[in-house]
Amino acid sequence: MLTKKIIAGVFLSLSIAANTAHVGFTKNVDSELGSISVDLSSIEGMHGIQFDLQFDSNEVSFDGADIITSTNGIMFETREIEDGLLRGIAFSLSGDKVEGSLELSFSPLAGFNGETHIELNDAVVADKDGKSIPVTLGSYDMSFGSSMPTVTALNSIYPNPFNPNTTISYSLDSDSFVSINVFDAAGRVVAELVNGNISAGYHDVMWNASNSASGVYFLKMVSGNDVFTNKLMLVK
Repeated sequence: MLTKKIIAGVFLSLSIAANTAHVGFTKNVDSELGSISVDLSSIEGMHGIQFDLQFDSNEVSFDGADIITSTNGIMFETREIEDGLLRGIAFSLSGDKVEGSLELSFSPLAGFNGETHIELNDAVVADKDGKSIPVTLGSYDMSFGSSMPTVTALNSIYPNPFNPNTTISYSLDSDSFVSINVFDAAGRVVAELVNGNISAGYHDVMWNASNSASGVYFLKMVSGNDVFTNKLMLVK
């Protein structure tokens, strides 16, 4: 199976006419904690889709999305419309149907335990001739209990690109000494976000880059023998 990752790019619009086909959005029952797997099944064949993804940004952070498909030439893009609202688009560059599943991943913000609501709204779907396919939209409830993370990980940096604040979400499977620093392109430390003993669980830390110049920065998280890095883009 091929995984098509989110990429940055110019958003496209689907201009479509009426049709009678149908596409259903179905949550797969084997979805892991913190993820939603949406089955992209269609009767007549879906060749393009645009949708809005809405969630409570005070409860969870958006970690990312993939399209899991065996079809070559699937383009998948996403962008932030506003806090807690993303717009995604997928379409076939090869003329093949868009099949497979849409995988959405979330992490609970520090201190959040309970159920959060995720919605897929305002979907626009097109067949190979550019005609519309009526859709059944999905809304999903995702539960986060008090269970501890099973792995130590740097979960997300959101938003990214950003101006001037971004939130780094990470998880620890055990108590650990953690350091999280931001470096500029010359390798100089520009921000020390975490440097101390942190308890196991889900955590968030914000970087306010008001005093930093636009450009590319690098985040490094160290917890015991685990080292994680990621790129940040500050756009002012």
